[in-house]
This record gives sequence, C-alpha cells and structure tokens, in this order.
Amino acid sequence: MSTSSRLTSTVMRRLEGLGEHTTSPTPESSRASSPPGSPTQASPAAGTKGKEAVVGNGLAATGEAGGKGKGIFGLGGVRKTKWEIPRKVFHSSIGFLTLYLYLLPLQPPFAAQLALLLYGPSSSASYPFTEAYSRDVLVPGIIKALMTALLAVIIPADILRLTLPSSPFASLYNTLLGPLMRPSELQQPNGVIFYILGVSWSLRVYRMDVAVYSILALSWADTAASTVGRALGSYTGRIPWAKGKSWAGFIGAAVVGGALATAFWPEGEILDAWVQGGGGEGVLESAWAKRAVLAVYAGVTTALAESVDLGGWVDDNLTLPILSGAALALLC
Repeated sequence: MSTSSRLTSTVMRRLEGLGEHTTSPTPESSRASSPPGSPTQASPAAGTKGKEAVVGNGLAATGEAGGKGKGIFGLGGVRKTKWEIPRKVFHSSIGFLTLYLYLLPLQPPFAAQLALLLYGPSSSASYPFTEAYSRDVLVPGIIKALMTALLAVIIPADILRLTLPSSPFASLYNTLLGPLMRPSELQQPNGVIFYILGVSWSLRVYRMDVAVYSILALSWADTAASTVGRALGSYTGRIPWAKGKSWAGFIGAAVVGGALATAFWPEGEILDAWVQGGGGEGVLESAWAKRAVLAVYAGVTTALAESVDLGGWVDDNLTLPILSGAALALLC
C-alpha cells in the first residue's frame, strides 16, 4: 500500500471516530477491523462511565451507558422516577394542608362534633372551643388520625410487597405506584412510610408551632433541595457527608428553611426564651437581629437535617422533621 493510501486510510478512520469518548485508548487497527457493536468498537455513550448525573437532590455516579434504563437526562445506569412532578406535588401538598388547618380556626359546632369523634364524650365538658383549642388540639388530632389511617394501610401493603416480590399483589403494587417511587424504594420500604412517621412524631413531641414548622420544612425544604439539586447539582459538587447529595440542594433547603422560619416567627419571638436565659444578650435586642439569627440557624439546621445519610434504610422524610423540629425546640 502506497504512502498516500495509508494516509487516506488513517484520516478516514479518524473521521469515523469523531464523537467517540472512550475511557481508554483503543488501537486504531482494532477499531478499524472490528465490526460495529463488537466489544472493541467504542460506542458513543461509552464515555459516560464514571461521569456524574444529577440524582435526587444531588449527584450519583452512573455506570456504563446502555445499561437497563436510560436514567435521568438520558444517562445510563440510573433509573428515572417516571412521575417526578406528581410525586413532588403530593410531597408538597401536606404542607399546604397543614398550614390551612393551622391558620383556619374550626367553628364551635363543627369543633364540638370533631372533638366528640376524636376524644370521646368527655371532651365537650373538658375544653372550651376556642381558636387556641382548635389550633392546638383538634388540628393535630385530625392530622394524626389521618396519618394513622394511612399507616394502617401502607405498612401491611409494603410488608407484603417486599416479602413476596413475585406475588400478583407485588406486581400490581409496582405497576400502580412504581412510577412514583424512587429506584431505591423498589427494594426498600416506601418513603411515604417515613414521611407519615416524621409528621406523626412532630405532632406528638413538639409544641404546635414547632411541629407545623417541621412539617412545612419536610414538605417544602425537601422539595427545594431535590429540585435545585437536580438542576444545579452537577455544577456545585457533592457534600462530603452524604452520598448523592449536592451543595446546590443543601443551599436550596437552607434558603427555604430560613424563609419559612422568618415567615412563621416574623419578630423572631421563638428566640425570646433563649435570649431571656442569657443567650445572645446585648446582641439580639432588635427584631431585625432576631430575624437574621433565626433565618441562619433554622436554614442551616434544616439543610443539615435534610442531608443526613443513614445508609438508605432511613431517609430524610423521617430525619428532616425530627431533627429540624428538635433544633428549634431547643430554643423554646
């Protein structure tokens, strides 16, 4: 073969190889002689191995492209939640429901009937049907009764799904609810269980305003972390203490958590007991100072609670309301 023929052959092979991003160099002779689709022929998607794709509220390493499922943004190795928007709408809706019930006092006739249903005949004689009673007793009662009813259905269903994965029930469950579930939830308990447990814990343990804040943080700060992390997580990198979560998601949760706290306690009044006990004396004398400290404190603690990683079996739907509520309860 003449020099010009060899040169032409080399140029053609290089032109054919444009757009291929392999993880290791492939000999030109092997690439030229191997048929398309063979192991030595580099595929256009091969370069995605080891790259990072936005997953959840941060980052996760992908495997080889071309694996099962196209994954998020078309990258291989990651299963995409099919109905992510409906999932987020449901996740956020509990916050709106809780806030609505908290801010809208129940009228005395309805409150009396509801108290009778939830707490028995003695309730009508024991409590005056005031706005405070409605907000601090009846509203938690409504939400706890709803959460208990949901758990009574979801926990047995999830146990059956996980213990008998080949059963017709498991198949029906995954067909109906699978698109709303994260990939990790297919082999682990449904995140809704942790969500309900987190809400129930807050209502049973914390005073009412702190409990409502922790539920709003679960509904909205967690959604913000996921949304911002998916959009910007690939630019900010991972946080070092949690797998698959990014600084972008952390900041998103912090901003929403701080905004919620300042909206919920506009004068920073939740800090009053702490200030009177000697904390921040001489510094937190103005409402602006209290608001600033509260925004930073609530934002950072909420973001830290959202980013806690306990190995995948206990997710942030449980840790976020418990830890964010505990951080604010320390101030009361």
